[in-house]
Amino acid sequence: MLSDLSRPVLEEIAAGEDAQELTLGANRLLAARTEHRQAVNGAVVVWRGDDSDPWDEEDRMLLSGVADHIGIAHAHLAYQERLRRLSERDGLTGLFNRRTFFERLEEVLGRSDSGPSALLYVDLDNFKAVNDLHGHQQGDAVLMAIGGLLTNGVRPGDLPGRLGGDEFVLWLGRTDEAQAVAVAERLLAGMAALRHLSAGPDKPLGLSIGIAVHQVGSETLQELTDRADSAMYDAKKRGKGHYAVAPVPMDTAVAAEASP
Repeated sequence: MLSDLSRPVLEEIAAGEDAQELTLGANRLLAARTEHRQAVNGAVVVWRGDDSDPWDEEDRMLLSGVADHIGIAHAHLAYQERLRRLSERDGLTGLFNRRTFFERLEEVLGRSDSGPSALLYVDLDNFKAVNDLHGHQQGDAVLMAIGGLLTNGVRPGDLPGRLGGDEFVLWLGRTDEAQAVAVAERLLAGMAALRHLSAGPDKPLGLSIGIAVHQVGSETLQELTDRADSAMYDAKKRGKGHYAVAPVPMDTAVAAEASP
């Protein structure tokens, strides 16, 4: 029923200050816009068959009163959602901020899983040179572009985040080493489109990526993060613009050897 309301009809409702009577097929509609601080934020629509009694003034007053309350409630909900998003997201890239990322990852690691997952620790190469030469505005453009790279193709359950500065993370749920490497290679290839933002040919923008594959077991969040971070530095030692896979934790390797 409500899906049949066309844009012109909705615009007509939004333009009216008082409750309005409309006809849609075999139904009589009574509609009132909702607003907060003189800004329209929705509408309330009720209907009855054309064989029912016509709407009267009491109906109009009741709907207008309901619309006033819903407009205020909707505005408060939108405000609370904005506050929640601001508290969870990095203001520049829209990725999860450090606190939220690790809170969510800790929740994920606390649940049982049917297979491996992977943490990618991502660090920008030669980013400081961009800020020094071109200024922070271009530096911000680079960071936002990296945010786009990390969110491109993410699946439900994946967690992209910015830890701060030029450090990023990407949690890939239900992902083995080969799949994690494929994602790292995609990210490295995606940097080619950002080379024009580099400080110069001798300082090309790039990514160094550390990959830590997590198996369900006793490894803590800190241990997992340390492995990914260490692998990222191994990638930088290879000349930047590379990825490296962290060794399997000792207790996991021993358990794998002991299993029949």
